[in-house]
Amino acid sequence: MPGYILHLTEATMIIKELKQEGYPCPAEWCNAFLLGNLLPDTKIKKAKITSHFWNPEDLKYQAIAPDLSLFLEKYGTKLQGPLMLGYLSHLYLDACFVNSFWDSMWEFLDGENHPEILQEKIRFVHLKQKNQWIPVSDFFSSEYYYGDYSRMNAYLLHKYKPSVPVFDPALTCPITEVHMEDLHMVLGELQHLCDTLHPGAEEQLAVFDLPSLEAFISETALQMSLLLMEKYL
Repeated sequence: MPGYILHLTEATMIIKELKQEGYPCPAEWCNAFLLGNLLPDTKIKKAKITSHFWNPEDLKYQAIAPDLSLFLEKYGTKLQGPLMLGYLSHLYLDACFVNSFWDSMWEFLDGENHPEILQEKIRFVHLKQKNQWIPVSDFFSSEYYYGDYSRMNAYLLHKYKPSVPVFDPALTCPITEVHMEDLHMVLGELQHLCDTLHPGAEEQLAVFDLPSLEAFISETALQMSLLLMEKYL
């Protein structure tokens, strides 16, 4: 899934699109939208099953995307405020990321280099643009997949200037899968990321193609802003 700064970059793009279309987005609204955008990641590891609305039937796969239908079935009538819309935007990006973008960057293979989707049978990851094969046990690590998020953070912050929200104790959230106070943890981790940037590290990305990723994030932000304007604003 995208990291904090990548999510905030997309959320900031959405706000920019809304403002360009004439929708009023005062500072308090934007802050709440950004906090909502971070809320799903207040749960980590297996707890993301609930906060990201993964379908239990999908847990056998390596690529698990939020099931937006599960979220909308439960909270579709409560999507009036910026916090909830930010939450929806997070899930939408994650779903597009796993269902569309991953396939353009790499594919999972079994021990005989055949395409495979079941987590227990995957042995390698083929990076399509680099034509490189990596053991799946190494792929999700600081050397490759997760490390790329850290390597691109300085670039994203400098180029797109995503807004970093501040905790608002006056906000309430009807989503029972998460707790607002856990945002303190996420905001603390986010501050640490901002304090330990590595300018120029984006030139050493191991997995992602940055222009392709930027184009994907921009297009997804546009899609989400259109959806918000059409249905929820």
